[in-house]
Formats: sequence, C-alpha cells, structure tokens
Amino acid sequence: MAITTACVGFAPGTKARAAALNPTTDQILLEPPGSPGVPVPVKVGLYITNLADIDEVHEWVELDGYLIVSWKDPRLATAPAASNGADHWQRYREGQIWTPSLELANAAARRERLSFSILANAQGSVRYVEQFDAQVSSDFLLRQFPFDKQNLQVIVQPLLTDTTQLKLSVDRVSSRVGEQTWVELPEWKIGGLAATAETLKIRNVVGDIPQIRFDLKVRRRAAFYLWKVFLPILIMVLVSWSVFWIELSQFDWQAKIAVTTMLTLVAFSFAIERNLPRIGYLTFFDGVFLTSFVFIFLVMIEITLIHVLHLRKRESAAAAIHSASRWVFPLAYFASIALMVPIFLM
Repeated sequence: MAITTACVGFAPGTKARAAALNPTTDQILLEPPGSPGVPVPVKVGLYITNLADIDEVHEWVELDGYLIVSWKDPRLATAPAASNGADHWQRYREGQIWTPSLELANAAARRERLSFSILANAQGSVRYVEQFDAQVSSDFLLRQFPFDKQNLQVIVQPLLTDTTQLKLSVDRVSSRVGEQTWVELPEWKIGGLAATAETLKIRNVVGDIPQIRFDLKVRRRAAFYLWKVFLPILIMVLVSWSVFWIELSQFDWQAKIAVTTMLTLVAFSFAIERNLPRIGYLTFFDGVFLTSFVFIFLVMIEITLIHVLHLRKRESAAAAIHSASRWVFPLAYFASIALMVPIFLM
C-alpha cells in the first residue's frame, strides 16, 4: 500500500520561518486550536469531478476531484466591527495558520495537488479546498464479471504523528459525485458515493488511527460483453454442433470444424484475459468459457466415437448417437449455463 504524505498542510520549514518572523503570534496560529491534548473536530468531504480510469489488471483507480476539509479555529474569529459581514471569507496562504495534515492512505502514486485555497470567516470557520488528481488502489471482486459491481475506495487518514490531534467526521453535504456527462466511463455506471468514519487499529503504532472511507459504487455496463464476447462464443459452440448433420463417412470435415472452432475459442480467450488480473478464483466469464470449451471437446470425442463405429461397420449405433447428439448437446450446454447463474451471479 503506497502512502502519500504532504497532502493537506504546510511545506517543511514553514513553522520555523513563521516563528522567526513573529514568535509570539504567528507561531501560536501554527499550533492546533483548542486545548492541548483535545482532538480538533475536522470534517472531510470528497467531490468527484471525473472518474478517469479503472484498471482491473493493476487494481487501481484514477480520479479527479476536490478534497474539502473544514474545522473551527476561534483564534481567527474577528469582532463584528472588524469583519465585512458574516459571509466574508479571509484568504490565507499555506503556512500562515494551522491546517490538518491528511493523506490518501491507499494511494497508488503520489497525489498531484493541482490547486488549493484556505479560507476563514469571521466566526472562525476554516475551509481547505484542494483540487487533485490521484491514483488509488482498491480491491476488485470479479466473481460476477462481466456483470459485477465494485466499491472503489478512497481512504483519507491523518499523518501518523497527528492521529491524536484530529477527530475526523464526514462532510456529507460536500461528499458527492458530479453530474456532468464526462464523469462516468463508457464501461462503468456510477451508482453513488458513500462515506464512513472509522477507526483503524494497527499494532505497534501509537494510538488508533481515525480515517474516512469513501466508497464509490460503480456497476459495469455488460452490453459490450454480451454482444462482443458471449454472442461470439455462443456462435462458435453452435458451429461445432454443425458436425451432427454431416454424414458419418465425412470424418475429415467433422474434425476440421471441431478443431478450428476450438482453436478460435482459445485465441478469443487470450484476447479477453489480457484485460483481467490473474486472480485465483473463477468468474462467470470463466465458467461460460470453460463450459463452451468442454462441450467443443466433447464434440471431438463424439465424432471420434462415431468414426470408430463407422470403421467397424456398426452404422446403426453410430447413426443413433449422431442423431441423439443433435438435441442432447444443446440441452446439456444451456442447462449448464443456467446452473452457473445462481452460482456466480446470486
């Protein structure tokens, strides 16, 4: 798990420079507000503006959005006469006041901070808004592929040295997904964004670690796979069954059809598997493919059997098997596919 530091906060050395300029006032503003030892309540929100990429092979997600962090700092409150109204927000530079240091705990690469702002109003409410581009790791459950749903996680944590200073909660007003058409990917449909405040317990680490887990719920659009994967596989299987209507004596043609169909199916599978991680369990697609592969192999067994019977002059037995295969194979194949539906998809 890659951990990105330097996310929300001030640059190294800022405290020292600020203290040198004004050791009595500025240095105090760089310390956490409130009583010493009392965690500062901090709200965290995530607004997603673009789901740029989902890579199942490497199990990471690229997204753009805004990280919105808000808290109270009474030291920044101003007298009514000195303020320009309740809606006036004073802008601060990085390093002028205390800001919580937060990170994406499941970052797959260093988060790119595109822009940010630090604002405070006359009541001492402070808001940090950061526009970012990030890659985050996420667990993918692909057993139902390509009819799967995923929870893509974005986990926000404080730095380990600041865990006792912060009390994190979810900013549910700011946590949502943009409604623009470019937010979604063609293959995925976004179902919503859920957020949960948690406490992570890690052995040999000082104190518990508060965190906010954002779950971006997405569902794969299966139409592409229906028309360009499952339909070609079904056609290949149907082509292999055409041998049941070829004369018993035409073994060469029967073998050519069966072998060519099997090789085509194997090549087709390699093209699909490049887009999937090397997981240790079967998916629904694997079940359909393996079932199709087995039935084409059984076709080869059947034509070999009737060829042997034909050579041994047992024409009636060969004809009976060949005729029965015309309906036994389709019934068995579609029954096997139907059995996989509750096994994989329910």
